[in-house]
Amino acid sequence: MRPKLFCKKSLALGSACCFLAFVRCFTFGFSLTSWTTNCRNPIANGQYRPHYMISLIEAKRGDCTRVGRIDLVARQGDALASKGARILSENPLVYTISNFLTEEECEAYQEYVKNLDDRNMTRSNPPAVSLDAARLWPLPLLSLFAGIPPVLHLMEEQQTLPLVDVIQVAVPNVALALAASGTLAYAVVLPLLRQIAKRSSRTSVAVALNTQADHSFIQTLVEKVGALTKHPWTNWEAPVVTRYDPGAIFSRHGDASPIRGEEWKDKGGQRVITCICYLNTLREGGETFFDCLNIAVKPEAGKALFFFPADGVTWIADDRTTHESKPPIDEEKWIVQMFGRAQRVPPPLGLADSFGSSDSKDELSV
Repeated sequence: MRPKLFCKKSLALGSACCFLAFVRCFTFGFSLTSWTTNCRNPIANGQYRPHYMISLIEAKRGDCTRVGRIDLVARQGDALASKGARILSENPLVYTISNFLTEEECEAYQEYVKNLDDRNMTRSNPPAVSLDAARLWPLPLLSLFAGIPPVLHLMEEQQTLPLVDVIQVAVPNVALALAASGTLAYAVVLPLLRQIAKRSSRTSVAVALNTQADHSFIQTLVEKVGALTKHPWTNWEAPVVTRYDPGAIFSRHGDASPIRGEEWKDKGGQRVITCICYLNTLREGGETFFDCLNIAVKPEAGKALFFFPADGVTWIADDRTTHESKPPIDEEKWIVQMFGRAQRVPPPLGLADSFGSSDSKDELSV
């Protein structure tokens, strides 16, 4: 007797098994994370849009995904010590430097942005969300469970189970379960995450200082950051000034790409360094919180925070550096941030070649 290839009961059971496995994959063994490019640039609006990639990453409490040690403490120890750095974490390296900017410089950045005639601070564009397909590898394996119910049903009808018959009854359910999982991921989960990111991922406003007219103003900051990190200005995104109004947030995210910057090949590649300079002191709230490290950095005028979201050699993202901006309470939070990439960052995301010219260096800077 030939096996029944398409049993409604076995199909329903198989689909249910696959769906439950899919849900478990999201809720118990994995969690969602996001990263964003630093492209809140009204001048280049539409050319570089904020981009979030939602991927499945292993996330067990107290044991965030690890990468190889970035032994920057040993290589930069003397330089960091001379700058009065406070090491918050050695692996991964996270440190702060108080008075990295003077009080006058902090006030100057806020006033400079407020007085820009050609640009206004704008909220980040609705982020484009995508799924990292490489992180969906469990789904094909989980879909195999959908083939179990029809095989069990066949065992009730036949005493012997030829391999051909087993394959014939299992394959349709496995294929359907795999298709259903893919459809669920891209037709249900992805649009849902897009709506969530659009509504609540980030509620701050910002402006990029990336024009020729900005060069003289940002020169001191760019040179100071480059000298400390030994990372050339050509490989930095242009500084961005961001304002968080009371209650504004930037939810948990990572600054690096989970696929080693492959999608950023024409934008400088992977992000390997993050620098956040706080422009004002907050009495309450507004901390930069690293959830995996349980580190909270309180905003203080002039303080600079440095960390390394990806390995500078392998470009592998370090999931331990995921962080969020806590909402400020009853006052604004101002920062200026820069992101160092693995390669040359072309304008307008980065700075034009003219930034390195002698003419630019002769002009007055803050």
